Amino acid sequence: MIRGAGAIWLVGALFCSTTALAQARDPSDSETAPASTLPEREAQAKALFEQGNRLRAAGDCERAAGYFEASRALLPTAPNTLNAAYCYYELGQLDEALTLYEELLTDHAEGLDATTRSKLERRIAAIVPKVARLSIHTPQSASLVIDGRSRAELPAGRPIVLLPGKHEIRVIKTGFKQAVREVELRAGERHALSIELRPLTHRGVLRIPTSAAPSDEGIVWLDGAKVGTLPFEAALAPGAHWIAVEVGDRGTGPQRIVVVEGQVSLLEPALRPLSGAVRIHAAPPDARLALDGIPLQGSSFAGRITAGQHLLQVSAQGYATQRLEFFIERGQARVVTLELKVDPTHPRWRAAETSRLTVGVHAHALLGSGLGSGPETCTGCSGPNGATGVWLGGRIDYRLPSHIQASAILGYGRLTTESSRSFVQDAQTADEATFDLHDETTVSGPWLALGLGYTFEVSPWEFSGALHAGVLFANVDLQTTGSVSRGDDQARVAVEGADPQRAALAFVYPELEVAYQFGDFRVGLGVGLLISPIGGPKNGRGEVAPVPDGNTSCSQTPAPVACARSSSATRDERSVGRFVLVSPGLSLGWRF
Repeated sequence: MIRGAGAIWLVGALFCSTTALAQARDPSDSETAPASTLPEREAQAKALFEQGNRLRAAGDCERAAGYFEASRALLPTAPNTLNAAYCYYELGQLDEALTLYEELLTDHAEGLDATTRSKLERRIAAIVPKVARLSIHTPQSASLVIDGRSRAELPAGRPIVLLPGKHEIRVIKTGFKQAVREVELRAGERHALSIELRPLTHRGVLRIPTSAAPSDEGIVWLDGAKVGTLPFEAALAPGAHWIAVEVGDRGTGPQRIVVVEGQVSLLEPALRPLSGAVRIHAAPPDARLALDGIPLQGSSFAGRITAGQHLLQVSAQGYATQRLEFFIERGQARVVTLELKVDPTHPRWRAAETSRLTVGVHAHALLGSGLGSGPETCTGCSGPNGATGVWLGGRIDYRLPSHIQASAILGYGRLTTESSRSFVQDAQTADEATFDLHDETTVSGPWLALGLGYTFEVSPWEFSGALHAGVLFANVDLQTTGSVSRGDDQARVAVEGADPQRAALAFVYPELEVAYQFGDFRVGLGVGLLISPIGGPKNGRGEVAPVPDGNTSCSQTPAPVACARSSSATRDERSVGRFVLVSPGLSLGWRF
């Protein structure tokens, strides 16, 4: 890459006089420029060239390129071509720069000395690996429009130089369907594309009469392609198009037309003074241009527009729309380069939805009125004092792109509840005895659950709901203590077969959770309901009976209360029944 003084020398070495500007064209070449008009064109080209040089020296290559292109449009020479190429190079438009650098070596070789030619060859060698070349083959003659800008008449003599990336290729010929292709090119790639045009099966006709160009020959542009001269009549595909008419230094600029199938549309354009050559380049490549509300094809435009005030709008999916108001004078050339800013909130930039695996731990408290055991639900009992507990577990969540989430949880839980009860046996008899019992139930053990849920995400927040079903492989221990009394006589009691049990307790667990994400780490707060809809089995315990001490004699009269008969109140009770517990909790997780 040529930088610093070398680059300035490259554009400065051929700053030209009028003679230098004219040397690329022979004044006697009447087919190219009549002798009577050549001095005027030469003077105007020189003036535009000098304006461009002043802007380039001030560092405004964007505007300078427009003046150099306007100078080239009047009289292409080595100096204005070289300076236009330099400006495109500085603007990062390497495809435009390389095209002009190669044109210098082929069409303006006589204006280059050996040193300049050597510098150009080195710069070309540096650019070539950074661009791509595209060849279009078609059996019909047609116009080639790339990204909305006319690039060549087909068949083309040389490949088109393009920047790497996606490009919209449009081949246009009146009477035929426009062929549209999208290609993605890599740096250094040479790509060939064969396109065959198909005649229109549905058509309308556009007619522009000779009256639009009373003296000079007029040019007609359609969707970015030069399609004919005035008078103009051609079959076009039905629908919306943009069209422009140029007659000398007057014309219409782009305007919208709608072609109706089976009908002839007559256009009598109102001609106004035109600008010089205008080029618009927008990024990203899928940007769309609208000039004064007229949609243009692709992300670029090259042509002439009417003198005066204009509004350019550039938009692309995932980017902030940009609007530029500008004024352009008659004959003024301009290059406009716009790069849209990414709209980070747009769905386009959200990472593609993929399945995600989250591994975490959680801890939940358990609170409720009881565990539904026999002692808690007996008739005439004083009722439970409440159930409490804790659940700890490890959890794996697998979320699908649809935000449906499957879960597997393995943990350990412990629940406890207490209750008291009192009842009278053999009431209103000499053997009447009052039993006062205190029951304490402990349920503990590992548990396993599977769940299905849905997550709604408003980054960095997540809101989820899930339903889990599982089994607690519990050790159930119901311990009953207390006493039996008759007046002042009292004895302790015991329950036959009061050993702990093993039981599998089925449960369901609906849960709501809100979580905050710190990158791949998440913290969640949730609340659920632990529901045991079936309960546990009967515990197989026997009766509760007084326990005589060593000094008790049951033969005496009246018999002491320690000799009272046992009660069946505890026989085959459930240690745990149906219950519902509220479960607030905290979870920590890591996404993979």
